[in-house]
Amino acid sequence: MDKFIDKYSRDKRYEKLAALCRAVKLRKPPKLVYEIAELKLDGKLSQKNTPKYPILTKYWNEEVQKLAKEFKIPKERWIFRDIKGPEFEKLHPFVSLAEARELKEGETRDLVKIKERSGKITNLLEDERSVLHHLSRLEPMLCRVYVLGINDAKAGQIRAKIEKWLQPGR
Repeated sequence: MDKFIDKYSRDKRYEKLAALCRAVKLRKPPKLVYEIAELKLDGKLSQKNTPKYPILTKYWNEEVQKLAKEFKIPKERWIFRDIKGPEFEKLHPFVSLAEARELKEGETRDLVKIKERSGKITNLLEDERSVLHHLSRLEPMLCRVYVLGINDAKAGQIRAKIEKWLQPGR
C-alpha cells in the first residue's frame, strides 16, 4: 500500500489522486469544517430538530460546486459523509420497535431478554421502564464535511459560509 501511495503522490497525470496520496503520506488528514448531530424520535423530526440536516444532505452536491469555486479548492478535496450512527437492539435496519414485538422467537434470539419476577421472559426492548426501550426509538442523524489541504483560518471561513447557507430564511 505504501508503494502505491508513494507512486501516485508524485504522479502529475493524476493531480487529484496525487493530492489525496500526499495527504496520506504526510499524515495530514482533512479538516472537519462542519458537523450536524441530531436525533430523530420514532423516525420523525421533532420541533427541536433544525432543518440543517435535511438541507445539507439533500443539497450538498449543488452547494459544494459553489463553495469549491468561491474558495478555489477543487471539488475533489471536499468530503461529505452522512454517517449512520449506532442502532440500539436492531435486528436489521428495517425492524422498528412495533415490528420487533411481532417477530417469531427464532428471529429475536439476539435481543437482550429479561426474566420478570413472575417468571415471564421479555425482550428488554419492549420493557417501557428500560433505557434501551427509549434508546431504540432514537435514530441518529450525523453528517460531516471535511476539506483536504486547508489551514484553520480557511476552515473557519468555510464553516461560517456553510452555517450562513443553512440558516432559515437565507
